[in-house]
Amino acid sequence: QSLVSTARWGVIYEVRSTRARLILLPAKEDWDPACGAYANTEDLDTDRWFQEDPIIDSVHCFPGTDCGLLNGYDILSLQPYGDRDTAGANNTVHRLFSMEWTGNLIVVKRGRFDPSRAVHISRSEINLINTLVHRYVHVYLAKQT
Repeated sequence: QSLVSTARWGVIYEVRSTRARLILLPAKEDWDPACGAYANTEDLDTDRWFQEDPIIDSVHCFPGTDCGLLNGYDILSLQPYGDRDTAGANNTVHRLFSMEWTGNLIVVKRGRFDPSRAVHISRSEINLINTLVHRYVHVYLAKQT
């Protein structure tokens, strides 16, 4: 009997924290690894951090540029200035990037050869993820003004 890992390491930028950190995102209870497919971002359980289903933005290049990334990334959030998000100001984003963002952000890495597959983020990738989120927030906020 082989065991299939049903959880993936992601990075969270949490409202109540001041730093980005790795978190283990378990698969949703209704996801069945026996179907033969690997978990994708939609299969991961984010209910602890989002009261509603988050919006998933897939990123293939550094936001605002044509600079491609080896892997794709999914950035999960609620609409930061909509009525739906009552989580409050994101202290991590404010401390790291001096920008205002409302609610949590979670980053999930996708497979290089199978982009539908969620894969682990390692501790050594945190600086890359920070740069990616900084650009993402900057570009998103610029579009809102």
